[in-house]
Amino acid sequence: MGRLRKIADRSIHVKESVDVASELASKGSQAIESAIHQMSAVSNNVSEILMEGVIDIYALNLVSSNYTISA
Repeated sequence: MGRLRKIADRSIHVKESVDVASELASKGSQAIESAIHQMSAVSNNVSEILMEGVIDIYALNLVSSNYTISA
């Protein structure tokens, strides 16, 4: 009977370990998904900033090409 009790105790311990591992994996998956969304938002913001910079440079080139410097 002592041997069956050890097996039962180990089985319970294994189940608890699996439950904890499953919960951690779920939280890890959620954290990874959240990080991906945050990085996507950062990427979009950087793209917008760069596009605004390109537009500003283009506008400056247009303005400067309309003026001639006479000595």
